[in-house]
Amino acid sequence: MRKILFLLLISLSVSAQIDRVEPPFWYADMKLSKVQIMFYGKNIAQYNVGVSNNIAIENIKKTENPNYVFVTIDTKNIGATELTFSFKKRTKLFLPKSIR
Repeated sequence: MRKILFLLLISLSVSAQIDRVEPPFWYADMKLSKVQIMFYGKNIAQYNVGVSNNIAIENIKKTENPNYVFVTIDTKNIGATELTFSFKKRTKLFLPKSIR
C-alpha cells in the first residue's frame, strides 16, 4: 500500500509552531478514507486552516484547549501525493504542513 506521510516544514520566523501531528502517517486507498489529523502547538486554534491540491476539509474542530486543532479530510480519491496544510492569521501565512 502507498503511504501518506506527515512531514513538518520548518519556519523559524513565525510565532505559530506545531509541536506534534497525529497520526504520523496514513495509507492511500484505505477502506476508511476519512482521516482526522490532530495538530498541537501553542495557541494553534487561533489560526485558520487550509490545505493544498483542492482537497476539501470536511471538518475543523477546535477544543476548549487553544493548543489543539483537529482537521478531518477525506482521502478516498487521493493517491500518494504531497498536501500542504497552512495555518493563516488574516492574510499572512504562518506554517505549512505536508502529507505525502
